[in-house]
Amino acid sequence: LGLSCSPCHRKICPLGHLNCLNTLEVAQVAAATERLLEMPAAA
Repeated sequence: LGLSCSPCHRKICPLGHLNCLNTLEVAQVAAATERLLEMPAAA
């Protein structure tokens, strides 16, 4: 996303704006999900 505050990996935004979630697009989530599903399963 190119935000200066990300990734912070916190459940609550310490800055109070949630820009990392508010600017996230469905296509970005879908692409990341597809990449994860294509990875070989861990043994």
